[in-house]
Amino acid sequence: MKKSTPSLRRQMAWIILLCWLLPMAIAATVVGWYLLSGSGRQKEQAMAEQFQMNLQLGADRVNSAVEASRLPSYDPEFREGWNQYRRDGVYNLLYRRSYALFNRLYQSDSRFLYGVFCFADNPEDRVITVVNGSAGLFHNQVREQWTADSAAVLELAAGLDTTVGFLEREGRVYLVRNMMDSSYRPIGVLALALDPDYFFGDLALLPWASAVSVRLEPEVTLTLKGEAPPQPGGRTLEHTIRSRDYTLRGTAEVDYAALLTGAESYRGCCRPWGCPCCCCCSPSGFSAGGYPSPSRC
Repeated sequence: MKKSTPSLRRQMAWIILLCWLLPMAIAATVVGWYLLSGSGRQKEQAMAEQFQMNLQLGADRVNSAVEASRLPSYDPEFREGWNQYRRDGVYNLLYRRSYALFNRLYQSDSRFLYGVFCFADNPEDRVITVVNGSAGLFHNQVREQWTADSAAVLELAAGLDTTVGFLEREGRVYLVRNMMDSSYRPIGVLALALDPDYFFGDLALLPWASAVSVRLEPEVTLTLKGEAPPQPGGRTLEHTIRSRDYTLRGTAEVDYAALLTGAESYRGCCRPWGCPCCCCCSPSGFSAGGYPSPSRC
């Protein structure tokens, strides 16, 4: 039986076809790699920007809490009550005035779970406690927590002078400051228990992060998402915000599966928690007041 051999015409057709297909396949591969790597870089940049924005929102809220902790110092009735107490030693009047002030300032403030003020002349016994009504805590719970934490709070306050400090105790985070009279003599120590969800909840909701933590230096480290703080390395985003009163460091471990799935729905969204609609931000991403400002949603 005679073997069939490909005709010269067919061989030439295959050679010509390969000469066209091979360069086209190579070009398609290069273009695809370029597009995919460019998209990956864009998503990584968007994640970094979103992380930094959410951390800045947390820092802004911490700043507002620091300012709120200064308010009693400016109250003339509180100062007058303290001066009167130093003259006559009548604590009941001072207690009533002080309790009314702290209750007005902090009982309904969603930033704080509770507030405790200890007078300098007897910090163990002369204590005012105000519990936020929406915090879901009972007064006896707060007393137990304060009994466990008071020594560490007072120790921290002893080294603060007029600055603020932060302390973490079994998940409870305190903003601590000394209150002084006009002659810079101590009146007492104010400790405000922060609500971490209020300050840093947006970071915990980042959809592309497998682990997130923040550090209010030097005392407080909070793991907001995951089992442990992210370790420095190639998959970890880091950002630091410094203010006059504290340094806030944030770390987030990127789940790179998010680069291949739904990260697009969050890229460019002006809301730090993401939103299901398509948001178009102003050029800066923020309004004049410093808050995210969608121009169309």
